[in-house]
Amino acid sequence: MRNVIFAGSDVSRCGRIVGAVRRSRRLCVLTVLAAAAAFMVPVTGGGRHAQAAPGRLGTVAFPAAGVSTGIDGFSPILYTETGAQAGLKAWFIAHHGYASPTTAKITCIAVATATVCPDKNGSKSFPLPLNTSAVNLDTNQAGDIATSEVPQFAMDPSQPKVYYPAVTTTAKAGFPNGSIGVGCVNLQTQANCAYTPLLGLTNSAGQSNVNGLTGFTVLGTQLYGTATNGKEVCYDMSNHQACAGQPYTTNSPPSGDKAGLGPTDHYGSTATVNGKIYITSKAPAGTTTTSHAPAISCFDPGPFAPCTGWSTPKTFTDPNVDWALAVFPRYNTAVTQTGVCAVAGNQTTQAPVLACYDISGNSVTPPAGMAALFPTGGTGSVVFQPMFVGSNGTYRIYFPFYTEGGTNKGSTLCYNWTAQAPCTGFTNPATHPSVNGGDTHDYGYAYDSTTACLYGGGDRKYVFGLNPLTGATGC
Repeated sequence: MRNVIFAGSDVSRCGRIVGAVRRSRRLCVLTVLAAAAAFMVPVTGGGRHAQAAPGRLGTVAFPAAGVSTGIDGFSPILYTETGAQAGLKAWFIAHHGYASPTTAKITCIAVATATVCPDKNGSKSFPLPLNTSAVNLDTNQAGDIATSEVPQFAMDPSQPKVYYPAVTTTAKAGFPNGSIGVGCVNLQTQANCAYTPLLGLTNSAGQSNVNGLTGFTVLGTQLYGTATNGKEVCYDMSNHQACAGQPYTTNSPPSGDKAGLGPTDHYGSTATVNGKIYITSKAPAGTTTTSHAPAISCFDPGPFAPCTGWSTPKTFTDPNVDWALAVFPRYNTAVTQTGVCAVAGNQTTQAPVLACYDISGNSVTPPAGMAALFPTGGTGSVVFQPMFVGSNGTYRIYFPFYTEGGTNKGSTLCYNWTAQAPCTGFTNPATHPSVNGGDTHDYGYAYDSTTACLYGGGDRKYVFGLNPLTGATGC
C-alpha cells in the first residue's frame, strides 16, 4: 500500500487516495503503513497538520542545499504518486491575488531525485500556469487565475485533487465580472479540474468590495474561506458545489476591500477550532474601507452567526503589530483544543505578539514559553500558519518565521504541546544556512512520515528539508 501524505499550506483534513478513509465531521484518522511500523493518527482542528513522526530519519536523502522551485510558491503539498512515475512529490502553488493570472503558478518536485517532475502530458517544463478550465497543466491556453496572500489548501478525501482559494476575472455563468472561488488540480494526472465560482467580484466606490479571499479551512466535507468584504464563502467537497445559502454574514472586519483593487489579497488566515471558524484580518493603509487593528473573529457555521462570546472581534492593541497571518488551536497537555491563539508580526525590532482566547472569547495566558520562541531584533517580522505534527504521545507545532528587514532571513520555531514548552533538542530558531545562503523567507511546512522529513518552502523559491527533531537542515 502507498501512503498519501497529509500536508499542505493549510491542509486541515487528512485522507487516503489509495486505501480506506475513516473520517467523521471533526475527526479524521489516517492509516499510514511505513517501513518500520503502522500508525493510527487522529487529526483535528485548524492549521496545517501531518501524520505521525516516527522519530527517525528515512532512507530518502534530500539535499541540504534544497531545490529551486522556480516560483514564489507557498507551503509544500505532498502527494505520493502511483503508476509509472511513482514516488513522493512536493507540489507548490504560488500566492497573491494580484499576481498576473497568465504567469506560472504551479510546480512539482520529485523528492527522491530532487529534480523537477517531468511533464506527463507533453514536453513542457514546470512551473506552469493555472486555469479555470479543466485542461492539462501544460495546455497552450493562457493561465487565467490567481490565489491569495495565504493560500491554505485542502486535499479531496477520495481522489488525488487539491483545492486552493482562487480569484479570477474570467466570466463564468452567473459571474460575468469574475469571481472568487475554488480552484482545483489533479496531482496524479497533472491537470486542472474545473473551477467553481462562489462569489462575484465587485467594484463599487464607497462600499465594501469582493476583491479576493483568504485560504481555506475544512470542517467535515466543507471548505470555508473569507472574502475581502468579510462574507464567508463555502464549498462542499462531497458534491463539488457551493454550500446552500452561502455566502454567510460574519462580523469579520474587511481587508483589502476598496474599489478598484481587485483581484487582490485578503490579509488574513483561517482555522477550524472545535467546529468553529476563526479568521484573522488586517486593514493595510489605503486598501480597506474601514480602518481597524489586526483582528480575530469567530464564525459559527451552525447558526451562521458570530460565535458565542465573539460578538465583537478581538483586536491586537499593540500599535506596532502588522501582519496577523497565523491563527491556530490552543491545546492543553492532553492535546485537547481549549481555545485559539494568533500571532501578529511586529513593525519594530520587538518580537511578534501572541494572543490567546478560550472558547468563550475570554483572553487567556498564552502557553508557557511560546511567546519567547519568537526572536527579537529584526524589523517587520512575519509568522505564517504553523503546522502540527504528532507521534507516540508527543505533539509539536512548527512556525515559519522571517523578518522583512533582513535580520532573520528564514527560520523554523518548534513548540511541544504535550510538554507545554519549547521543543527539547530543537534549535530555536532553526535557520537553514545551506539553502540559498540561508535566505529562505519561510512560508510553511509539510511532513512526510516515510522519509521522516519536514519539507519547507518560502518566498525565495526553494524547497528544503529539515530534521523535525533537531531543526538541522537536510534529511
